[in-house]
Amino acid sequence: MVATVIMGVMLLVFWAMKVTHQQHIAEAPSQSAPSDARPEMVFVGRITGMLAVQWSDDPHYLPPPDFAHVPLDRKYILSSGLMEITYDSGAKVILQGPCTYDVESETGGYLALGKLTAKVEKERSEVRSQRSDPSPLSPLPSPLFSVRTPTAVVTDLGTEFGVEVSEEGATEVHVLQGEVVSRPRSAEDGGDKSVRVKAGHAVRIGPDRGEFAPVDFAATGFVRQLQAPSEPDADADYIRVVLADKPLAYWPLNEPARSRRFADRSGNGFHGWAMGGVLAGQPGPLSSESLSAAMDGKGYIDVGRQEQFAFADDFTVEAWIWLDVGATDIERIISADAIERDTTVAGWSLQYVPENAPPASAGRPCLQFTLYNVRDLAFDGVAVPTQQWVHVAVVYHAGKAVHLFLNGRRQASLVENLMPKARPVWVAIGSTACDFDCPYHPYCGRLAHVAVYPYALSEERIERHYRQVNAPEERASGNQESTPQNRKEGAAMNGP
Repeated sequence: MVATVIMGVMLLVFWAMKVTHQQHIAEAPSQSAPSDARPEMVFVGRITGMLAVQWSDDPHYLPPPDFAHVPLDRKYILSSGLMEITYDSGAKVILQGPCTYDVESETGGYLALGKLTAKVEKERSEVRSQRSDPSPLSPLPSPLFSVRTPTAVVTDLGTEFGVEVSEEGATEVHVLQGEVVSRPRSAEDGGDKSVRVKAGHAVRIGPDRGEFAPVDFAATGFVRQLQAPSEPDADADYIRVVLADKPLAYWPLNEPARSRRFADRSGNGFHGWAMGGVLAGQPGPLSSESLSAAMDGKGYIDVGRQEQFAFADDFTVEAWIWLDVGATDIERIISADAIERDTTVAGWSLQYVPENAPPASAGRPCLQFTLYNVRDLAFDGVAVPTQQWVHVAVVYHAGKAVHLFLNGRRQASLVENLMPKARPVWVAIGSTACDFDCPYHPYCGRLAHVAVYPYALSEERIERHYRQVNAPEERASGNQESTPQNRKEGAAMNGP
């Protein structure tokens, strides 16, 4: 009996040990088990500017999309042109083609060939405030930026500097502002050679990884900022006025002929790409020199999935439109739609409805503001001229009213207790936005200066936008000189 009891206890103990061990193994993740999961990509900045970029013709090199995020270990190979990278740490780098540059860390990169200009634009305290761990005890990147080359390491000390690597592997460092510390790559192997280079001076480190040698300072050889193409005065004035009102997105659509990319000038990076029949470089609304984008009813500008346009509060849509005659179906001016097929239940659209198109327009051509699966709001009492430029703005007050402005004046208001259904949306100019069967409800005519504001733009600001073009005295009152050329441009406008 005693032996039986002892045996039972032993079996119970062994059973408990086995279960506990199995549970421990099940709950502890294996460190060596293979996984099909791809490593998460780490982004350290964004491409914030390009000018006449030509990428390497190496068939194995995949160029990045314009204004994309910058991941670690990404290599950029420019045959010509300029590209600007803005790091999250605050550094800004301009690459000058031909150039080969690798993003090595959140605070630097490797320049194998060519030129770059680097500048740190944020203070360390500002960088700390933007980090997810803002404790003053948390480590900060130090230095804020450094550049490695085949022969040298250049470390910033709160500065702006240029680095050039020749085909032979020699490195030149030119300090434009502040001070840098340069050391040969041999220092990585235990050497202690380093030299401080101050503004207005330059040094060269030869391909043999040897001694420093002073060279003539040449600031003009390094590009310090990307220059946007010059714009006519009327365009430049109007753009400044719109940007002063802080739009979420602003597309002047004044790119030259044959352009396929349309820039968002708000600084928020919502750039668009022409899909199908979009013709840039067409006559615009602001002067004889201003430009617009024409759409033939088969193309549109794709802005992509942008969750910031899924509004649940007040917002404003503004554009200059030129409607061609003969429309037989709805024409979208700008739209933000839910992205999945057969689930278009959210978003909004500003559109033109021709005669006898949908019942909501009462059989009259008009502008219509749509909250998908909520209500089509037709301004059917307001005639919209065709074959001429018209300034249009729709102000949506969430749950209260929607107001329509033509050429700076309020023309109609619809009092509605409506709220949009906010979901991730796909944004397009000149079409219904979607990831299938596009274009749908395409626009036929010309568009310019399309803007979206994340608030209700005031009547005074809307009128000012219109009169910035049509009334020279308004320009004068805004501390801008009223000149004969300004008055000529204002008189040349063919809008009503």
